[in-house]
Amino acid sequence: VIEFKTSVDEKVIEGSASYDNTASYTNQGSSRDVTGKVSIQHGGESVKKGGEYHKDDPDHVYWHVMINGAQSVLDDVVITDTPSPNQVLDPESLVIYGTNVKEDGTITPDKSVILEEGKDYTLEVTTDNETGQQKIVVKMAHIEAPYYMEYRSLVTSSAAG
Repeated sequence: VIEFKTSVDEKVIEGSASYDNTASYTNQGSSRDVTGKVSIQHGGESVKKGGEYHKDDPDHVYWHVMINGAQSVLDDVVITDTPSPNQVLDPESLVIYGTNVKEDGTITPDKSVILEEGKDYTLEVTTDNETGQQKIVVKMAHIEAPYYMEYRSLVTSSAAG
């Protein structure tokens, strides 16, 4: 059995990338090349956002953001979100977690690893005084792994039900 360990360190993973790997194998004086291929499940995914309502809390939208799903090496990362005008951000609810990445590429949040604001990232929430429009900006200096961010917003219209 030949097992390949392919590293794409120090790269930005674009699209649904795959990487070829060739190993030269010698056994009892006989040589041959063996090839392998690895695919990156989340290639090209810098940020992926989703959200949902909870039936027990219909006044809020719970947002989740996968940061760097491609597992690229990135510097000066800026994540900006401008919610619709009928939402009020809850900056106290924002948490960024580390992640676990399975061999098949599945990424899940690791809620035992919580990043520290001011050390691992900065957070800025601004509100336009005339329109009430808010914006959230998260900055991370250098990342090489995926992260999972959660926060919520209050829905201020009757759309909440």
